[in-house]
Amino acid sequence: MSKKEQAQKIYNDNISNRTRLEIIQMFVEQLNMTIAGASTYFSNCRSAANSNQPTNNMNKAIKRVKAILNDIEVKDQQPDNRQLFSVCTLINNIVQDDEIGLFFDEQLAKTKALSHQTIVLGNVDIGDNLVGRCALV
Repeated sequence: MSKKEQAQKIYNDNISNRTRLEIIQMFVEQLNMTIAGASTYFSNCRSAANSNQPTNNMNKAIKRVKAILNDIEVKDQQPDNRQLFSVCTLINNIVQDDEIGLFFDEQLAKTKALSHQTIVLGNVDIGDNLVGRCALV
């Protein structure tokens, strides 16, 4: 394991219960660094850890989508003889994701679909090959 990877592991394991100075001291002792080098590694580890976290705007968007989907699920739980529509992402007719959901209303499905997604008649799962199986809307 490289020194960078070791430092990141120490950082990730200790950031929730140690101070910046304590972690820098751990770098000095465990990785045989100077204080200046350990301080630089601390900053780099913090940047790497933060870059893996979704931004606040993304978190808010995710919460809004989940709220919309929960609202749709409640409204769409009365199966009958209506057609079922899936919103999914296709690559070479293979379903890559089906996270947006299932709808009994084609217009509602069209409003919820993103520009890169496809609306399919029927229920699909990730990995399904849609050739000859489902009709694209």
